[in-house]
Amino acid sequence: MRLTDEEMLHCGIEGLLRRIRSIRKGSSPTHGLKPGPEEWGIDIEGSMYEYAAAKELGVFWKGLEGPGKVEDIGGYHVRGSRHLNGHLTLHKSDPDGVKFLLVTGEKGHYIVRGWMTSTEGKNDDKYWKTSPHGKPVRLAYFVPQSDLHPLVQDNPF
Repeated sequence: MRLTDEEMLHCGIEGLLRRIRSIRKGSSPTHGLKPGPEEWGIDIEGSMYEYAAAKELGVFWKGLEGPGKVEDIGGYHVRGSRHLNGHLTLHKSDPDGVKFLLVTGEKGHYIVRGWMTSTEGKNDDKYWKTSPHGKPVRLAYFVPQSDLHPLVQDNPF
């Protein structure tokens, strides 16, 4: 799916607001990321991943309710990877029983790949490894797309 220029602008503003809120709170990067200018891009792309998932699901994107809310969109937390063959990344600190949705792509072009609960991913040791894409080098649960559940949309029509 391709986001329109207007949708990308909307997500860009949301990402900037998220970064500014993090700066004001004194938040530090997590999961092996180092402080730096790439944090701005991560927040902007993160907003675009969420928006693309919401668009795919046909649900309203809450945007400014931001990270830390109960869900990102439609009952899912959204994780993204710029790599088309990217994995769903889960962390030991992720709450159990939450559905995580993987979106891949970048710069306005995205594919919603599927989902898995945090409990499923964290309870299978085969996913515990270092990042398959190199940086940042860290341990986490990396679930390949082939192991994700397909996205099923409820369509009453």
